[in-house]
Amino acid sequence: MSLPNCPNCQSDLTYMDNNLYVCPMCFHEWSDVEETVVEVKDVHGNVLNDGDSVAVIRDLKIKGAPTLKQNTTIKNIVLRPDEDENVMCKVDGFGTLFLKSEFLKKI
Repeated sequence: MSLPNCPNCQSDLTYMDNNLYVCPMCFHEWSDVEETVVEVKDVHGNVLNDGDSVAVIRDLKIKGAPTLKQNTTIKNIVLRPDEDENVMCKVDGFGTLFLKSEFLKKI
């Protein structure tokens, strides 16, 4: 059985430890399952990153708060790619909000 080279340092001295491959040269551990990266995109298909600034594309009714108006700028967003409401942010007058990226555009 041929083991893969280390993806970190390309060493061919890898070995198996339970379900993980281990590199004795750089101590990198990985599995044979590829990690899937989920990208969060805005309304126009631009990829969003943590810390980006976005604008609201339409008025949004917020439970227990006034309406979040169109073109409100939100700075320093935090992404939550595994959640339905995949953007967490703090907005003055509203506090912490969880929004769907489909209602935001990257600035």
